[in-house]
Amino acid sequence: MRVDGTTGAGGRPSEEAGVRSRRPPHPYPRESFVEDAWNHMVVKASSWARHSGHSGLDQRGNPGLARMLVDWRQERGRRNGL
Repeated sequence: MRVDGTTGAGGRPSEEAGVRSRRPPHPYPRESFVEDAWNHMVVKASSWARHSGHSGLDQRGNPGLARMLVDWRQERGRRNGL
């Protein structure tokens, strides 16, 4: 999956640059990631932060992201016995 020629889904191949770009309020992910890469980045960040504080989350929310987050939360609940 091509985003801008240097990153792919969820911030790869440069994971270090991906982690730096996830810290708000950096606009790079909001402005440059295609929808699928954006969705995966949000879900990944949700796994390590209670409130990820993504810059642009309100503008980039979409039905696919909503489904992914619901699935992620349900899977987490099952793993934790909730």
